[in-house]
Amino acid sequence: MDAGQFLTCSSKVLLGARVRRNSLQLTGAVSGATVGLFQTGSSTTSTGLMDFNFVSSIDTTAALFNTAGQGFALNENYVTGAVDKQGTLHPAADNPA
Repeated sequence: MDAGQFLTCSSKVLLGARVRRNSLQLTGAVSGATVGLFQTGSSTTSTGLMDFNFVSSIDTTAALFNTAGQGFALNENYVTGAVDKQGTLHPAADNPA
């Protein structure tokens, strides 16, 4: 795949979503993506969990996992923007304290 997202929600509200254990490899240039590589949408009231997903691309500038502010809980999702490199945790880990 060289463009687009695994999950495009547009303005749809997803309630209680469970998006788990997926791998997405983007093979073309997606340089400077301003929306999520794995998931994108504009709803701010979605709920549910996205966990244990992996995205590999050659986007070395943004490497966004998903479009922020939609309401999903995110755990253990990794994105790499380089060949032969381990993915990093996206979004960064939170300290609930």
